[in-house]
Amino acid sequence: MTFACDTPSCGCMRTEGRRKRGFMNFMTLVQLEIVLFIFLAIGFLTARSSLAGEESRKALTEWIIRIILPCNIIWSFMSQEMNMEVLKQTAFVLVFSAGLQVFLVLTVRFLFKGFPDEESRVMQYGLINSNASFVALPILSEIYGTMGALYAATGVIPQRVTMWTAGIRLFDKNMK
Repeated sequence: MTFACDTPSCGCMRTEGRRKRGFMNFMTLVQLEIVLFIFLAIGFLTARSSLAGEESRKALTEWIIRIILPCNIIWSFMSQEMNMEVLKQTAFVLVFSAGLQVFLVLTVRFLFKGFPDEESRVMQYGLINSNASFVALPILSEIYGTMGALYAATGVIPQRVTMWTAGIRLFDKNMK
């Protein structure tokens, strides 16, 4: 490996190191995408072959939402060494995410006024609650380590609160 110069302060060596890390992150991402594709293929084939009935699918979904995701959040907090700087950054992520959710809940109803009511509700819910809270945590923890998992888990807490409050309110006809 050759550099333009041997002076460490010029940045050549640092740039090359970033390229290596970037390539490693890219390869990690490719591996994760392959694993996710395999999981999707297994799920698709399982559903097509009727190996798992509706009851099994509901049980698996409940297991993921009620056990796996909370455990992932708890793990991200327990696997990180806490100090004042990490707590400040985590608090910032939490406040920013909560502010974003409040902004979305207040503004999203105006974006889809021209659509039929049922379609409007689905689009509002999709904008308020992305699937990042389900898919992103394992991916971010693999790419960015425990610190990325901590920030991601903190950032989705307001989204999950919104999912179970404003999200349900969109579809429950008794709540208006």
